[in-house]
Amino acid sequence: MMIHTVFFTLKDKTPAVFNAFVEDTKTFGKDIPGTVFFQVGTRLPDQKDPIYDQDFDVMLVSTFPDAKTLDAYLVHPDHVAYCERNGNNWANIRIADAQG
Repeated sequence: MMIHTVFFTLKDKTPAVFNAFVEDTKTFGKDIPGTVFFQVGTRLPDQKDPIYDQDFDVMLVSTFPDAKTLDAYLVHPDHVAYCERNGNNWANIRIADAQG
């Protein structure tokens, strides 16, 4: 199993833009072939414990059965279009992939 995690920090965090980004992120990839799990969440604003990462706004976690399927997801037209549509509003993006 491949676990693909993305942390987004947005430039424009006004409610309308932020909410539109979250909704787009929730829907763009869940139907890409091979996606086993696809979940999007926003950072907990009241999490004060310094051990927790607070340097992001939105997190995406998705899983795939193997590296080949993850690679296909990354170049899938829906994923490419999502990145083109939203990338100009990313102040920072961090990606971590792991085997599980």
